[in-house]
Amino acid sequence: MDKAIQQEEDILENLPEEYLELLFQKDRQGQWGQWIHGLIHNINGPLQNISILGEMLVQGQARINQPPPTADSPELVAWRQAAEKQAHRLKQLNQQVGLLGEMLQDFMQLHQVEQSDSEVDLKFVIGKLVRVFRADPFFKHQVKLELQLNETLPFVRIRGRDLVPALVHIIDNALVAMRQSPEKRLTIQSRLKDKHIQIIIKDSGCGLPEKSGGRRLFELFHSQWHPSLAQTRANEKHFGLGLFAAQRLLSRYGVEVSLHHDGEGTSTVLTIPLPT
Repeated sequence: MDKAIQQEEDILENLPEEYLELLFQKDRQGQWGQWIHGLIHNINGPLQNISILGEMLVQGQARINQPPPTADSPELVAWRQAAEKQAHRLKQLNQQVGLLGEMLQDFMQLHQVEQSDSEVDLKFVIGKLVRVFRADPFFKHQVKLELQLNETLPFVRIRGRDLVPALVHIIDNALVAMRQSPEKRLTIQSRLKDKHIQIIIKDSGCGLPEKSGGRRLFELFHSQWHPSLAQTRANEKHFGLGLFAAQRLLSRYGVEVSLHHDGEGTSTVLTIPLPT
């Protein structure tokens, strides 16, 4: 059995690069599919509100279109109240349209980053990413987010199509780890250190397994999630792709991915070399 497992690990370790690229491409599509599913869930509320407000505006407009009563008419108070309600509904409608527009804009901007080959604004990407993650009901309703990023961070020479999926896997791992934790706190920090930028993504979750196998956690399809945590959404199993993908996608840019546990939570640290 041990020999068979070793042979399987050797095969996975030596997969041709084109096969891995196809796997990563499929993975990116899956990530966007999950986000779109969450987006549909999130925009349902604003769309319903817009529809209701639209009907109320149409109904109320007929009354507003009537000539305003004269100053000494007892109907003047009622006409003014109707006008005020219409103004309030218009304000609510504008807020709902703005909320809907912000959601769609976040998705569009993140997609543009992922498609671009230019230098990446780390603070912008992380900010947009956590906003898009709000499409996940668990993240939106249960997780407390703390962003502790430097006011200005240098641009980095990492393609968005590699950076975004890597960050998604790391954040997703943090969310899985916090599923059953009494405290659900996600902290994302940045540090400028010598000639590097460090991005620290820390969760208050279950921590690393006692026998984590060190670097084995970064092997393809190697997973040590407890079965109760592995099934995170719609009974979908966690296949152990995340850390392998994050390391493989970012190592080509000289980025080091490491795990640390301090007794209070687990941190995934990205050490990114500054452009020379």
